[in-house]
Amino acid sequence: MNNKSTLKSVVLRIISSSKGITILTVFIIAGAVITALFPPLVLERIVNLLTSSGHVPLNLALTYFGTLAVSGLFESGQNIMITKFGQKVTHGLRSEMCAKLQHLPAAYFTRNEPGKITSRFVNDVDAVDSMFTNGIISMFADALKVLSILAVIFYKSKGLGLMMILITPLIFAMTRLFQKRILKAQLANRIAIS
Repeated sequence: MNNKSTLKSVVLRIISSSKGITILTVFIIAGAVITALFPPLVLERIVNLLTSSGHVPLNLALTYFGTLAVSGLFESGQNIMITKFGQKVTHGLRSEMCAKLQHLPAAYFTRNEPGKITSRFVNDVDAVDSMFTNGIISMFADALKVLSILAVIFYKSKGLGLMMILITPLIFAMTRLFQKRILKAQLANRIAIS
């Protein structure tokens, strides 16, 4: 057993042992990013037709609702796969901790309260799972969506695209400020729970 197992090594081991789920997760995330672009593009066509001729063909309206449905299915699939992958990471972390717990000296158990050890198994691993599934992977998928939306905005209107690029650093700074405050509150919460 490796005594220096880290979250990175556990995640890499899960990725290498679950190649099918990993590939399916990447495929579904890519599908969610791509299909999220179609409904606004179809809606743009509908609005252009309404302003020019006032008539929207039925097939275009059905296409809009169809692209919304496909986009929603991919989004749901993305959430399912991210949760499934996160559960594998949680299982891997808890298994690694159990294996390490068996090799600890008896002095460790007399120095540490049973509640603290249990808290590490339950609450800390759940916090890592939440960070991994709701944080890292979802943030990566959302970043891809933002980049693809920016690409479409640039394609449709260079002026609006430049304005979005100017506003993006302000949004990033505000997000970073919120992130630091949330992290500080999360750490205080973890200390209180343990």
